[in-house]
Amino acid sequence: ADLEAGESLPPSKAGKEGQSPHKEMGCCCDRRIKIVCAVIAAFILIAIVAVPVGLLLSTQATAKDSGGNQVQHADALAEVQEEQEGTSFKAKVDGQAGDGGREVDAAAFGGPSAVDGAGTGEADEDGSWFGPAAPATPAPAAVDAKAASSGTLNDDQDRWLADMGLSEKDIRRNVEWRRCLADPEGCSSLDLSGLDLVGEIPSSIGLLTELTKVDLSGNLLTGEIPAEIGKLQNLEQLLLDNNLLEGTLPPELGNLVNLFDLRLHNNRISGKIPGTLGKLRNLEMLSLSRNKLEGRLPQSIGKLGGLVGIWLQQQSF
Repeated sequence: ADLEAGESLPPSKAGKEGQSPHKEMGCCCDRRIKIVCAVIAAFILIAIVAVPVGLLLSTQATAKDSGGNQVQHADALAEVQEEQEGTSFKAKVDGQAGDGGREVDAAAFGGPSAVDGAGTGEADEDGSWFGPAAPATPAPAAVDAKAASSGTLNDDQDRWLADMGLSEKDIRRNVEWRRCLADPEGCSSLDLSGLDLVGEIPSSIGLLTELTKVDLSGNLLTGEIPAEIGKLQNLEQLLLDNNLLEGTLPPELGNLVNLFDLRLHNNRISGKIPGTLGKLRNLEMLSLSRNKLEGRLPQSIGKLGGLVGIWLQQQSF
């Protein structure tokens, strides 16, 4: 009835009812914007976390691959080194054939000849020789002399030397000794000190005429000093101290005219000091202490004008 009478609604009500649709639409838009912003923020957060994690995993994978390659490289290098170390001494010398290396004839070591056709024997797995051509066992000294003139020992011949009863520490089985015997002209120094080597000094040492230094000190060598050592006229140092050497001093030591250092102390050498030592005019050091020498000191020692030191204590003078 009031509306029919022309009364109008209060301005506040009319305005409120007229603005409500726009406010509802604005609220919907605000919610959508907030959702979109939340989604974008989530993606940004995921990206911030995922990128460093991905880089870290990639770095670890690369490091793992690199480590694997290094391990493979190290293994390959170890295999090469083992192959090189396992190469027989004969093969090494044969590889230098262009430099004058010579292949050894098996007959030089008591095995069947591969050149003169003297027999058809072969070496079995343990290195012993069988067949109709198996020769008699030669003396060890003969083995060394023939080794020097023929070449090097191969594996079969090394086993053959072992079958002769030579221990692994025997000087004749030493690689450096065999190398010098194989190439006397290229061997100027023989240093086998402190290796606990056993056996006697082979007489074939006289074949190594290019030697300027022989150091066999600090071993367990026995027997006498071979007279053939007097053939080493280029020798400057002879060190045989701290062994178990016996017998007398060979007069042939006087032929070592270039010798300036002679050490024979701490052995079991007996007898008299040979007067031929007076020929060693270049001698500076003479050590003969702690042996079993006896008799008078030769007057010829007084001719050694260059002598700097002489040790003769604990003798039977």
